[in-house]
Amino acid sequence: MSIHTRLRELGLQLPHAAAPVASYQPVVVDGHTAYVSGQLPFVDGKLVTGKLGETVTLEQGQEAARACGLASMSASRSAAAACNCGSLRSASWYESRSSAA
Repeated sequence: MSIHTRLRELGLQLPHAAAPVASYQPVVVDGHTAYVSGQLPFVDGKLVTGKLGETVTLEQGQEAARACGLASMSASRSAAAACNCGSLRSASWYESRSSAA
């Protein structure tokens, strides 16, 4: 099953890749590995800030983490398209590579 298919099943959609807000590269591709950085938790267009359990509820923290994960996947997809390296691979490919290490 592809990552895109699984996201659709979960009712999730990748956002458009955000432009960096500082002087850094959001994704660096080295061979078959993409290093992603600087993905911030934007929910409904607002940056989620605070400390979990104090000013941020567990549910808000989970939503922020989901937003960061989707943003990271979107940045990876954008980088793969820019370098013509392919696309996001299936989760089973990732799992087989992880267990081989």
